[in-house]
Amino acid sequence: MVRSSGGWSALKAIRSTGLRAVSDERILGSGDFVDSVLKQANEEYEKKTFAIAKGLNLDKLITAVTDQFEIDPGLLDSSSRQRTVSRARSIICAIAVDKLKISGANVASMLSLSPSAVSKLVSRGRKDSRREKIENYIFNLNS
Repeated sequence: MVRSSGGWSALKAIRSTGLRAVSDERILGSGDFVDSVLKQANEEYEKKTFAIAKGLNLDKLITAVTDQFEIDPGLLDSSSRQRTVSRARSIICAIAVDKLKISGANVASMLSLSPSAVSKLVSRGRKDSRREKIENYIFNLNS
């Protein structure tokens, strides 16, 4: 940080003006980049805390997604390979892991799946065209 600022005297001059450096540009890149990454991380954290504060957990997520697909929640635990059931599982896994920050192992045990199956379903769910619509429905439902 000292070297990238131009030495100790330059660093002291910057601090005396009240400006604070977020990062060392030689390591993380420009300050704008660091600010954007921190802002994005804060938004994700706020979504998770908002969901927790509103009581959104894996059980409620499962209920909301199965309601959207109009399927029985009990089908998720079965070995059914129906397209709608598989699609619902993948969206549940993607939202649970990405937005609610629930570990894949916890999702796996809740849905009676293996952790590797959850990993594959998360990848598939991220690509699903209905995921974003369902995600908006779930987060707006709980606001």
